[in-house]
Amino acid sequence: MFTGGLEKFSQYVAEDFFIVKALLNKGWKAVMCRAPALQNHGRVSLSWFCSRVIRWTRLRFTMLTVITLLEPFTEMLPMGLATAWSFYYLLSFPMWATLLVHIGWWMLSDIVLIHRLQGKWPRCSSFRFLFPYWFRQLTAYPLFLFGLSSRNVLWGRQRYKLMFSGRAVSTHGHDGKQVS
Repeated sequence: MFTGGLEKFSQYVAEDFFIVKALLNKGWKAVMCRAPALQNHGRVSLSWFCSRVIRWTRLRFTMLTVITLLEPFTEMLPMGLATAWSFYYLLSFPMWATLLVHIGWWMLSDIVLIHRLQGKWPRCSSFRFLFPYWFRQLTAYPLFLFGLSSRNVLWGRQRYKLMFSGRAVSTHGHDGKQVS
């Protein structure tokens, strides 16, 4: 299948992305699975969540720079503000009403998506759903900007610098000392 086997993909943090990319370049076709990959690691903390979002922002930025820079415009709040302003400008419809409907519809869509992926409705109190939901919505931009501030990531117990080719280079030499 590949000359050299899978070892050549060990230089990447997102090896799955580059394996699929290599298969597509060889003319293979990719099909999306209906079931999502279950990646949640049981109990998580806010710091774990923030670290993961920052790491994946850095990784996506080095692999898909333009798409990553456009991604913030697809978030709930900027889309809602743009929609509210448009409705106000074109139809003189109150911005607050449009934004309220937009946020409600967006949240309902996310709840339906959770149901479709998990096969059941979220079973938790409103607070246990709303706090993480709004935490994610309100921290998206600060975490995104912090993610763009560096290309260094901690993966497992190893520190790497992400190259714009998607490769990850260890920031420690063979002797364990920090490399710049």
